[in-house]
Amino acid sequence: ACEAGWTEFNRRCYKYFNSNLTFYNAKRSCIDNHATLVKVDTQETNNAVLAIVPVNSYYFWIGLSRDNTEAEWQWADGTLLSQSNWTNWKRGEPRSDSNCVWRSALTDTSEPGCWTGYSCNTYICYVCEKGK
Repeated sequence: ACEAGWTEFNRRCYKYFNSNLTFYNAKRSCIDNHATLVKVDTQETNNAVLAIVPVNSYYFWIGLSRDNTEAEWQWADGTLLSQSNWTNWKRGEPRSDSNCVWRSALTDTSEPGCWTGYSCNTYICYVCEKGK
């Protein structure tokens, strides 16, 4: 079972952190919790993560980033996005000038749950995941 405050889905544990951090500080916070920023590589995981995020949370960091604008997108666990057969970019994304990715919550009625590339120095909430 997952620790108190964490939600189980498909043998993984997930938690929404309601504090605004930059991407790299959010990544560090997950590591401090023996976890990684969330990997959303299936529609099922996407739905499960949306379910634990408060309705009033507009955006939150997921574990997708790249080292620079020439580099490949990579999940926090080291998996390349190109190895995944599921993505959820918002229309027009990813823009060439961004290296970190946030997810919109359900309050984004235009495209709920879609990915947007953005500045890694933006302060928003985040979701971590870890094994049981």
